[in-house]
Amino acid sequence: MASHPPFGYAETNARCIKEKILQNNEMTAFLIRVNKETGKRGAEKDWALDTSCQIEAQRNWSINNLRADLR
Repeated sequence: MASHPPFGYAETNARCIKEKILQNNEMTAFLIRVNKETGKRGAEKDWALDTSCQIEAQRNWSINNLRADLR
């Protein structure tokens, strides 16, 4: 049996999940705001994005632990 899942473990850091969403979601550009001074991307509803990322991080953590327990 392999020591790691075939596609690796899911990300469990909410900040990393958020950065990935902001970088990958060019299709939803209307939801993303760009800071004119720094050029850094953010979300119009930053609190909602943060909450969603925290939920996904917790879900991924649980899935990763289940994989380990099944071994």
